[in-house]
Amino acid sequence: MNGIVSDSGIEQWQDVNLGIAVNTEIGVVVPVLPGLGEMNFAELAVEVKAKAEGARKGKLPASAYQRGTFTISTLGATGIDWFTPVLNPPQIAILGVGAMRDRAVVVDSELAVRPMMTLTLVFNHRAVDGYPAGLFLADIVRRLEAGETG
Repeated sequence: MNGIVSDSGIEQWQDVNLGIAVNTEIGVVVPVLPGLGEMNFAELAVEVKAKAEGARKGKLPASAYQRGTFTISTLGATGIDWFTPVLNPPQIAILGVGAMRDRAVVVDSELAVRPMMTLTLVFNHRAVDGYPAGLFLADIVRRLEAGETG
């Protein structure tokens, strides 16, 4: 999922350069956090906040919007439970994150209330088929449910 589709074909990248969709007064822009693979969640949260603030203020250089390999978009703050994000070419995939809400779920054969959200993965079928994309999304879910921080 980490790469682009170019004129020469599918290019998988070693560096994870995460694009984050940010709503601004001029519309949605996608600044990029380069080298994500080396960050833990705490560092990522600081970087996301800084990039989003810079984008909203129009203070980021053009280079801050280049070389993204995967994008995350959320409408959770609007209360939207799920949506279909639009792929950001030439990237292979984008993950849509809906609002987090308490929901009734079954845990160990018992009814419980847990925070839940819907994740929607949109991907370019020229680069990846549905089954491996499903495995990728299942791994994200597993990591979130396990509370992994890095």
